[in-house]
Amino acid sequence: MTTGRQPLTPIENAFMDSEELSVTAVPYAALEDHAKEIVKKLKAAEEAVTAARGKSLSKNRERFNQSQIEERFQPGETVRYFKRLTARRGIADADGNEAVLGEISKLKLRNEPYKVTRQLTPTTYQLEHPETGKLKSRPVHVAQIARLRIPLHERAVEELSPHTVGGSERDVVLAEDELWERLRVPGHVVFRFKDDEVFWLRVAEVLAVDLEGGTAELWYHLRSRRHSTKKWDEPLFLSPQHPEYFAERNPSLSYVKPKKEKLPGLRRRQGQVDKSDVEIVVPYFVLESAGKVPRKVCAMADGYLRRQISAGATSALVSLSFPSEKEERLRKQL
Repeated sequence: MTTGRQPLTPIENAFMDSEELSVTAVPYAALEDHAKEIVKKLKAAEEAVTAARGKSLSKNRERFNQSQIEERFQPGETVRYFKRLTARRGIADADGNEAVLGEISKLKLRNEPYKVTRQLTPTTYQLEHPETGKLKSRPVHVAQIARLRIPLHERAVEELSPHTVGGSERDVVLAEDELWERLRVPGHVVFRFKDDEVFWLRVAEVLAVDLEGGTAELWYHLRSRRHSTKKWDEPLFLSPQHPEYFAERNPSLSYVKPKKEKLPGLRRRQGQVDKSDVEIVVPYFVLESAGKVPRKVCAMADGYLRRQISAGATSALVSLSFPSEKEERLRKQL
């Protein structure tokens, strides 16, 4: 075994039998010079590795940014803030009872709507709670927020509610025009023929809209599988809605969810309606699976029915999807 910075093996010693090649004549650097040489080579290696790493990071950064989209949020915009939650252990007292309850992060609410107040840096924002008005104590990174998209029919009803409740006749006309402008193709609509009872609400699919002419092409829907008598006073939330068909040999009989082999002999129950003939209740929504009307849309329809009840049409109580206890008692008295 040989040790040292420049060890010589026995074979090398055998060839050094002359005075010029003796072991003592072999160049042997001092420890300080040897340390300086090692440090010099180490620095050169670090510089080479740093340069190669920077080149690799630059190339990866350019490749990553090619598929990224820059998001900027304006002050006053509603966003969804995603929290970074961690589990917290409970703390037991001297008797072994849990004095401080632990929290499980997966059971807590992980996101909540907020409003943007201002942009602090290119990647951070200051958020405000829309209900309490309290500002977030720390800046929020752009990766933790996402743009909150409010459904069109919710914005339409919220914007029009001041006009439809207690407004003048001119306000009602403006509200009707705005509701017609919010009809969408494809989409569904809740409406009422003005010649029907105020609580006979219908559902249809919008096939075409002519805003200039004030007309719309609708494909009517029904509440049950097969109808000879249509029950328009049933609450929207109780029965699913399905497209209506009819046979040419008996147009008065309607079919809902017909079998595939019967479809060639049936036609759609559709028609063109005029703005002067119908009243739009909910201008746009999309049916859920199995033809169910969304709860939000049923609640909007209830708001329309309650306005009719306040105007004296107490019979509209039977069509409420979510009646209160008082409304339930009044409905039993009808």
